Amino acid sequence: MKHDKRDSREVGLEILHLALRHHPGSNHLHYGYWEQGLEPTIANLPKAQEAYCRFLLSHIPEGTQSILDVGCGTGALARSLQDAGYDVECISPSRAFKRYAEELLDEGTPIHECYYEDFAPQRPFDLVLFSESFQYMKLEQALEKTLDVMKEDGRLMICDFFKTGAPGKSPMGGGHKMHRFSRAIEKQQLELVEDIDITDKTAPTMKIVNDMLLSVASPARDLVFDFLHKRHPFLTRFFEWSFRKKLKKAERKYFSGQKTPEIFAKYKTYRLFVFARSSAQPGRSPSAAFRGQT
Repeated sequence: MKHDKRDSREVGLEILHLALRHHPGSNHLHYGYWEQGLEPTIANLPKAQEAYCRFLLSHIPEGTQSILDVGCGTGALARSLQDAGYDVECISPSRAFKRYAEELLDEGTPIHECYYEDFAPQRPFDLVLFSESFQYMKLEQALEKTLDVMKEDGRLMICDFFKTGAPGKSPMGGGHKMHRFSRAIEKQQLELVEDIDITDKTAPTMKIVNDMLLSVASPARDLVFDFLHKRHPFLTRFFEWSFRKKLKKAERKYFSGQKTPEIFAKYKTYRLFVFARSSAQPGRSPSAAFRGQT
């Protein structure tokens, strides 16, 4: 099933991809993994993103051969998986990102242009992988689908961030609430195999984001509004009044200087999870080890 409608998140990701592709020259869209000694700068972002790929590949369960990359983005991670010898299929609901992935991946690589819920697999997979794509999924439906898609002895790997439930209003969106995710897991026949917190390795990317917003995006916005005020003062004032709530929200969200590594680490927890199919009945799963976590 193909989808012609594009939401704001997809457009935003395409803009991000175009920016990163030309400067600093990266096809990856994820946060990266900042190893000790690597300074969080835009020039070093590709190095952090490659380190993320190495980290993820190092935790792929032994014996894995076939991998379903759900929400493959530009295909950069899938390319790394193919280079490591894995048999990869991809899912992307975006026609644009499917084209990007086709440029990077081996000829003939199946790239299914559909939503995960609509995916009709031709075979089961050793590993179902979500790399910063699980946050866009509907929790229960995605987990149920995964049990249908993976082999009896297969694994589910999720590398993504979740909301911690910290008090206060977060200036950063995205991510499922951790306690909701925990409850959703316990309702499925899934057993927790591995849980690694890499928040401190991913949070430094927010320094780059914050610096770019304050040093580039904010001055650019001011220049545009200054120009419009001089050329079309009445229309500009009317626009600002009509959209004052949205403009205020954007000011708080993007230009308040709050997109810092410290605030990210307060409101988000970035985790690598690996799950196996459990023999326990839903509601009595060994994944109850999640309980009490934020």
